[in-house]
Amino acid sequence: MVDLQPYLWMVILGFIIAFVLAFSVGANDVANSFGTAVGSGVVTLKQACILASIFETLGSMLLGAKVGETIRKGIIDVNLYNETVPVLMAGEVSAMVVSSWFISPLLSGLMSGLLFLLIRYLILNK
Repeated sequence: MVDLQPYLWMVILGFIIAFVLAFSVGANDVANSFGTAVGSGVVTLKQACILASIFETLGSMLLGAKVGETIRKGIIDVNLYNETVPVLMAGEVSAMVVSSWFISPLLSGLMSGLLFLLIRYLILNK
């Protein structure tokens, strides 16, 4: 059995990054779901926060296992890393760091730029 104590920092860092990413995704989902309802006055901001807290928590509790199963079985074969668990841990933490701090802002910037060019070409130049 591999001694994983020296790699505890990776577990903690991975937990923190995963928590921040999940919080960000949940906040984005809530903004998309309740933004128009709050803006039109159908629900108050307080009501939207309460409803969002309830249903985001229920969604993660009821469907979170399916997401974990997809990652565990559908994306990578974790059995390939039975002898090198630290390599798997380092790879997963690295993937979260890269996706949260590099790929996500890069894709957002590219999409914003493309949207701006399309609006300028199709709407503003007419």
